Amino acid sequence: MHLYQITATGNDPMAVFAESYPTAVEIFMTWWLINEGGELPDLEVKRRNPNWPSINQRHLEEAMAIGMSGIGQYKAGVGWTISPPALVGPS
Repeated sequence: MHLYQITATGNDPMAVFAESYPTAVEIFMTWWLINEGGELPDLEVKRRNPNWPSINQRHLEEAMAIGMSGIGQYKAGVGWTISPPALVGPS
């Protein structure tokens, strides 16, 4: 499992947990079509290093160990919630 940071042109970055780059893009595009609709945007996709500075390492390791793909939402002191794209509202 990997953490990807996906940024659509003109939007805030979104965290996506996925096994591969194509799967991460597919998850994001599914979210986009459900919530934003219209033309698909240009994307910047980055696979984040698990040692990403300023991230709670324990929370990231726990989330990745679950092995679940989906949209990641982080809450300080709690950790990551990983949800299917259809269950995550507009950013």
